[in-house]
Amino acid sequence: MQFFNTADYVISLTHAGKNIIHSWKTIAQQPIPIQVIPCCADLQVFNGSNVNTDAQQALRQSLHLTENDFVLSYLGSIGTWYMPDEMLDCFKILKEERTDAKFLFITNEPPSFIIEKAKAKNSAESDLRIVASPHHLVPLHLSLSNAGIFFIKPVFSKQASSPTKQGELMGMNLWHICNSGVGDVDTIVEQANCGVVVKDFTTKSYQTAIKELLQKTTQTNLHIRQQAFQFYSLERGVQLYAEVYQHLTK
Repeated sequence: MQFFNTADYVISLTHAGKNIIHSWKTIAQQPIPIQVIPCCADLQVFNGSNVNTDAQQALRQSLHLTENDFVLSYLGSIGTWYMPDEMLDCFKILKEERTDAKFLFITNEPPSFIIEKAKAKNSAESDLRIVASPHHLVPLHLSLSNAGIFFIKPVFSKQASSPTKQGELMGMNLWHICNSGVGDVDTIVEQANCGVVVKDFTTKSYQTAIKELLQKTTQTNLHIRQQAFQFYSLERGVQLYAEVYQHLTK
C-alpha cells in the first residue's frame, strides 16, 4: 500500500483493477488518481487488409487447410495462466457442430505439449495445426482463422490483466470466445460485440457459446476492427500516457 499512498499517479491496465484499488480503505486520500491504459495492439500490423493473398494461399496449403475448413485459432504462450485443457474441451464441442473444424495454435510452445494434451482429450492430432511465427507474420497466420479463442485462469490477480491477444484478434476482425473474470475482457466483448463470453468451463457453457459463435460468424464483422481502435489502439495508449505526464509536470 505504501506505493499507492506515495504515488503521484497510478497506471492500471484495466477498469476492473482501478475499481478494486479505489475500494481499498487502507489507501489515504481515496480516490487516488488512476489512469487506465490497456496493453495496446499495433493495429497497423494487425490489419487483414495488409495480408498478401498469394502468401495466404501458400500458407493455407502448407498447413493442409482448405478454404472450407472452420479454423479456430489460439495466439500466444500457453503456460502458467492459460487454459489449454479447457480450450481443447471447447474445440471438441465446435468439432461436433462443424466436422471440418481445425484448431490452429500460433505459439512458440513445443508442439508435443499441445499434442499430448489433445490426446488426453481424445482429440485427433490431425485436427491440430501448431506453428511458430515471427511477430510480423502473425497477422498472416491469423488471416486463416474464422474465429479466435483464449481462456485465462479467472483468479483475483487477473482482474488487472489486459490480454493483448484480444486487441490483435479484434484488429483482424475476428470473433472470439473468451472467459469472464479477466480484467475488462467480458465488458469489451459486450460493448464491442466482438465475440462470446463463457461464464464457466462446462460442456453446457461451451455448447451455448459455440452455437452463438457460429451464428455470429455468418454476420458482418467489419465493426470489430473499428472497435479495436477504441479499446486497444497504440496511438490512444500513447495519448493517455502523455496526459499523465502532462499532469505531473504542471
